[in-house]
Amino acid sequence: MKQLFALSAFLISSVLLAQSPMQLSLKQALALSESNNADVRVQSLKKKAARMVMVQNIAMGLPSVSVGGNYVENIDLPSQFFDINQDGVIDELKFGTRYTSIGQLSVNQLVFDGSYIVAVLAADVLKNMVDIAHEQSVIQARTATAKAYHMLVILQGNVDNVMKSLRIVADAVDDMQAMHDEGLVEQNDVDQLALNMGQLESTLAYAQSMQVVSANLLKLQCGLSEDVTLQLTSSLASLMLAAQQGSSLLDKPFDVNGHVDYRALETQRMGQSLTMRNEAIQFLPKVYAGYALSQQVVSEEANVWDMDGLSANSNVFSSWNLSAKWDLFTSGRRLAKFQEQQIKLQELDILLDHTAQALAIQQSTAKAEFAHALATYQLQSRNARMAKSILDNSQAKLKEGLVTSMAFTQAQSQYQQALSAQLTAAQQALNNHVHLEQALGQTPHSSLND
Repeated sequence: MKQLFALSAFLISSVLLAQSPMQLSLKQALALSESNNADVRVQSLKKKAARMVMVQNIAMGLPSVSVGGNYVENIDLPSQFFDINQDGVIDELKFGTRYTSIGQLSVNQLVFDGSYIVAVLAADVLKNMVDIAHEQSVIQARTATAKAYHMLVILQGNVDNVMKSLRIVADAVDDMQAMHDEGLVEQNDVDQLALNMGQLESTLAYAQSMQVVSANLLKLQCGLSEDVTLQLTSSLASLMLAAQQGSSLLDKPFDVNGHVDYRALETQRMGQSLTMRNEAIQFLPKVYAGYALSQQVVSEEANVWDMDGLSANSNVFSSWNLSAKWDLFTSGRRLAKFQEQQIKLQELDILLDHTAQALAIQQSTAKAEFAHALATYQLQSRNARMAKSILDNSQAKLKEGLVTSMAFTQAQSQYQQALSAQLTAAQQALNNHVHLEQALGQTPHSSLND
């Protein structure tokens, strides 16, 4: 019986443990997105694949060794026909042995090919390209994760605010109902407050459903299972404090060379420059060298490798070669390809200048939007405090019968709108903080503390 109780207790504790929510701060969510986000994981695999491509490119210029062999049974040997004795009679002669086997070892080496030189130089460009692509995926993942976290915190704040308003309105309904029971107010006053309470309940249900959607989005960005229950540990107050401290970014100078998007385009230009050089180097010859070592064994018996067999014999022979190829005339095709790559390089030069200007404008715009969002949040916070004061005053007067239920409802709706505007301003400030970090070429929230 004790074992049964112990087993039951273990199962119950396991269920409760499995159902316990996952504590998640914004910093932890960002760290999870760097390791579990699908796009980041794909880019990590591309980095590994790029390393394999680099090995392939370098290996093209290294010696290659191959071995091969064959085994042949000549069921019917070929014949040659001619007059051996010059007697006018055609004689038939058969040449060869029934069984033949040849083994060969060959070594090939690239002596000179301009394309190989370019391929080796392109190895660093390829590494830079995949590194930058991975960095871009991390930035995008952290940005999306931060915004999803912000959204969930804002929705939680909205739910809390609506529930507070519901309690206030519920108390007012009870007070108004008591006053109606005493004949001090009309039923219409009670119904007015009850109607407002119903609208708040509908708003609460919608906010709670959006919470579920937002939580699933955050789990997706963090690479978490949908079954996980999250409990956010970074409060709106702490997030806003970090955003307000981030106002120092407004004075930070902009360096376009450090921006990941500009560096990506620069790397693309380097790759295009190598492509152009590869076309130019095609005017030079290509030189290859090789060596081959072969052994041939023959016999009239199936075991051709038995040197004591019938008509058994063997022969070892080797050779080396040096080959060169130089295309002297290609009807202008090679020159046209080189000029095509020159034009593409000029296109990238124009894009680089344009991108530098666009990124400068982007960071300037991001600074203005972030500064405006912070100011708006301060204004909406002040409005929320005033709306709360008006509501408290109206609630006190409602209990004394000095204001109508309509006036109280208006004060309560005004307070609810002020809270909603404050949360919207907070979300805008938080997201604009992330956008500013991006615009300045920083990884979003790279210096965030728990």
